[in-house]
Amino acid sequence: MSQQPHIPSPTLSDVGKGRFMKGRRITVLERFDGTTWLAVGRFGSVQDAGVALDEAVAIGGDPKSLRVTELGPSRTGRAATVVGVVVAVAVAAFVLYVFFAG
Repeated sequence: MSQQPHIPSPTLSDVGKGRFMKGRRITVLERFDGTTWLAVGRFGSVQDAGVALDEAVAIGGDPKSLRVTELGPSRTGRAATVVGVVVAVAVAAFVLYVFFAG
């Protein structure tokens, strides 16, 4: 009996893609209406969007008019991450100063 290939979990699907913190709704399923791409649904991982894409094709959607697109972080999210990292480093430096300053 052969084993099925292991599909990475949604938690590990973003490893190595430059994402410091995984946000919600990072992947969008889109449909082409003839002039523009319209969002059909938002998903927390590429794997979930892929399942939705497969389901849309199974119920009769044209595979050429559907696509999965990953969204980058927003400016607000990126700024919040930078501020959080700076605050965490400052707190760690203060704690080390308190314990090791003699």
